[in-house]
Amino acid sequence: MGVRPGGSRSTDEGVSIVDAPAQAYVGGVVKVEPPTEDRVSDTPQLVIEVENLDETITIKEDGPLSTVQEEAALEEKTAPRS
Repeated sequence: MGVRPGGSRSTDEGVSIVDAPAQAYVGGVVKVEPPTEDRVSDTPQLVIEVENLDETITIKEDGPLSTVQEEAALEEKTAPRS
């Protein structure tokens, strides 16, 4: 085994020990543990409570909505001519 500049050790096969699953000898049996990101935590998950506020949004409707073509026609009529 050699030590790489980053401090991680590697095996002869080129597999980094950091990337390899953890192994433990339990009663003569090799027990392989999954990497940390694959483990299921025994600690309870954080519960976030969200309070739902009943907000009413008031929309004032002056009249029918105009289309893009109608807006362009209005802009042409009101634009000052040079």
